[in-house]
Amino acid sequence: MATTVEYLAINIRRELKARGWTQAELAKRCEWPQPRIAEILAQRYSPRVATLDTIAKVLEITTSTLLAPPPENSEIPA
Repeated sequence: MATTVEYLAINIRRELKARGWTQAELAKRCEWPQPRIAEILAQRYSPRVATLDTIAKVLEITTSTLLAPPPENSEIPA
């Protein structure tokens, strides 16, 4: 069973792919250094609520969408 941190990484990757963005582009839009995004995606960093809210705002989705299990039929980006 996947964890919330795994769901977060999957959902961010899916949203980046849908937009054609890189980790660097997301980091720039969040006004953070790119390694912070890399650590979240590698599941080495459990972000605070404020961090999740910023990512969700930049991606124009809800924070709960970031943390939800991805749809079963969705493609999971590498």
